Amino acid sequence: MSPRRALLVLVLLAPGVSQARLEALKGFDKDVAAHGVTERYSPSGMEALVALVRDQIEEAERKGERFHAIAEAARGALDRATKASATSDPAALSEGYDALLSLLYSLRSEVRGEVKTCLIADVLRLFNNASLEVPYLTPDERARPLAPDQAVREAANLVDPKTGTEYADPSELAGLSPDQISELDVRRDDYIWYDEPALAERKARHGTAWKALESETEARVAGALRAPYDLGRARRILLLRGIKSTATTPKIDAQDLQGQRWNVKWGEEVQAEPVANHLYAELGGKFADLVYANKGGPADLLLVLDEAGADPKTGSCESIATLDHFSVPEAEKNELLGALAPMRSDIVEVESSATGTPLPDGYKNAPPLATSGASQ
Repeated sequence: MSPRRALLVLVLLAPGVSQARLEALKGFDKDVAAHGVTERYSPSGMEALVALVRDQIEEAERKGERFHAIAEAARGALDRATKASATSDPAALSEGYDALLSLLYSLRSEVRGEVKTCLIADVLRLFNNASLEVPYLTPDERARPLAPDQAVREAANLVDPKTGTEYADPSELAGLSPDQISELDVRRDDYIWYDEPALAERKARHGTAWKALESETEARVAGALRAPYDLGRARRILLLRGIKSTATTPKIDAQDLQGQRWNVKWGEEVQAEPVANHLYAELGGKFADLVYANKGGPADLLLVLDEAGADPKTGSCESIATLDHFSVPEAEKNELLGALAPMRSDIVEVESSATGTPLPDGYKNAPPLATSGASQ
């Protein structure tokens, strides 16, 4: 584990903001189907889905304070989806149903997704998913109209940007060729994707869709905090709040100096997640996670242990008291400490008998530096 390859994932606590991690949930589709949730929208399926989401919110609240913000955000999304279900627009009903199903998956993965993994099983699964066969359609196949059984595999709620014709159900795409379908766009009110004009507008205003997402996030958090908020500065120094050694890789629960939650990861995901989320945002995704790779240098991450991390016997800020408090296994503990060790010189400038001990009762922060002329 290298601290210069740490992965930062922002988990916002601002009202109306939720960035749940999607982790593998075995048998999710079968489980929801057993409770009456249909593959596509139906009145009975929506009723069953709403009941499952409510149950999952209650389960999240019972898990403790850490899940309260997630439960609150999910409850707000559920209320909006319930109100939207009163519409008679088939396309809107279908969109709302799919979004609510995605919400249930996200919420359940956050609450129940902490599962132990087996390296051998992960390797076998990787080889099972690997394939050198790339799907490809010849020019003739791309121009050939789709049969009804082929059309149902396409996306729902598409629109022809030239004529305004809407295709609420995939079956309505029968008779169109793959080339024609590729020219369609999502509806303007799509829950998950921006349509092409909206995406182009965001990129023109901010340069990239990722910068647009950052700017909007900073504005929402600043509004909730009633204070300026800068993602670049916020992720510079994080306070360790807990360690999660389950799921696919160990994670650190951290908090920035303005009270916003972050996750710190390491391992193979460090390379894949930032790229995947950037691509998703640039393609028009509305809910990409804010994920950053720690590159080192002047903006390197400083992860600060809390008071529980000070060992009264040694006075060392590298003690493992905090890790013992969270019952972190020895292997993960040693891996984390090995990554923090090179950062000691960034945190401790002068070694003394006071290093690693609590600050004096009369300690006060220094006043801010005076500035003149240019504003920050």
